[in-house]
Amino acid sequence: MNRHAYYHCHIIIWFTIFAHQNLHIFCNAFLQASTTTTTSNTFHKRSIRSHSTTPLSSTTKPKQNSSEAPIGIIQKHQSSASSASSGILHQEESISEEHQSCTPSPRHIALICDGNSRWSERQRKQSQSQKHNQKGMKEEQSGHAKGASRVISLLKHVHTHHPQTRFVTIYGFSSENWSRPNDEINDIWRAMEDTADDVRQWAKRESLSIKILGDLDDQRIPFRLRKTLMALEAQCQRSLSRHARGKSDGDRLEQQQQEPLTICIAINYGGRNDIVNASKKLAQMIARGEIQADQVDGDMFGSLLSTAGVPDPDLVIRTGGEKRLSNFLIWNIAYAELYFTDVLWPDFDGDELDLALEWFQGRDRRFGGRYGEEGENENKNKGTL
Repeated sequence: MNRHAYYHCHIIIWFTIFAHQNLHIFCNAFLQASTTTTTSNTFHKRSIRSHSTTPLSSTTKPKQNSSEAPIGIIQKHQSSASSASSGILHQEESISEEHQSCTPSPRHIALICDGNSRWSERQRKQSQSQKHNQKGMKEEQSGHAKGASRVISLLKHVHTHHPQTRFVTIYGFSSENWSRPNDEINDIWRAMEDTADDVRQWAKRESLSIKILGDLDDQRIPFRLRKTLMALEAQCQRSLSRHARGKSDGDRLEQQQQEPLTICIAINYGGRNDIVNASKKLAQMIARGEIQADQVDGDMFGSLLSTAGVPDPDLVIRTGGEKRLSNFLIWNIAYAELYFTDVLWPDFDGDELDLALEWFQGRDRRFGGRYGEEGENENKNKGTL
């Protein structure tokens, strides 16, 4: 054997021994990288679902795709998925958990309950396709009746499972809804009368507070319904006075737990009308010399609205697929988070609400400020902007 062959054999033998001793190291590294990538992709999908605002179906739970998530979320977690290091994944999860916890549950949720009539139409078509004859049932009536019962069940869900939410506002009937057909309007009043009686019993049992927004003096509203609503609000007036808000700057969570759940029912309400009426009151106060014009500020103006004493909504939810506010609390929702879903109101159950709240808790609410090394400290000192 010549010298070159001798060295060649030694190199082969040495490489074989080295590979045998380190094979398990290479396998473990490969398996770790594969597991990390799979886990990161799973985390990425879960994050996308929690940040999506538009469920795809009104009858089944939504399965979101990456195109519905904010671009920043997609880019951040795609970067994690392409990394083979579990340390990077843990860092991403830590960042996400910190981001999720930065926004507490909303204190005030406002609901635009849209989609009752479309729900009725869908039920009618399904009934016809299944050859079930449902004679004597009006299309809009069944939808509004189902929507009214949904109001009760959803309020009970909030009261039981979300104690930090102390205010819920329901958009029951807008000042623009008078343009609808008379038969549908009567169906709405009938559903409200049945719901108001259920709410009255529940509110008395659970010591809830009720506040009516809108013009109940309108003679077009049935007298029985107006009487029921005014009695409902008067019944809870003592509870409102006992739990007066804003007395101290103590622990906010403890104060919220002591507050009753306040249900605001907007009937014959319009945001513009509310602003116009408050402006008239303000002009009269100035004309009588009670205040000077330069004394008027946002707090004074807000105290003259029908929503006086109610904190601004943190979250506005509109069901039914439309993406507009429809003259709802337009003074009050300047910094509210807006959540739109295709789910029709009669199908918007507790699980759908929990999905909306999960999305809300992922929001970064800055109220016009800027967070950073300097901005965060400055905003903490100044408070809400």
